[in-house]
Amino acid sequence: MGLGLATTMLGLMGSEFFADATMVASMSIFLGGFAQVFAGIQGWKIGDY
Repeated sequence: MGLGLATTMLGLMGSEFFADATMVASMSIFLGGFAQVFAGIQGWKIGDY
């Protein structure tokens, strides 16, 4: 989900739908952090820490 959404946002930025990359960069950083937290929770549940 995160990679697909980030790719879509980059495509929209390339087609000049967005004026600058601030929104795309912040959304990508947020989704990357969310993915790391989610993976950490899953690893903690199975005892892989």
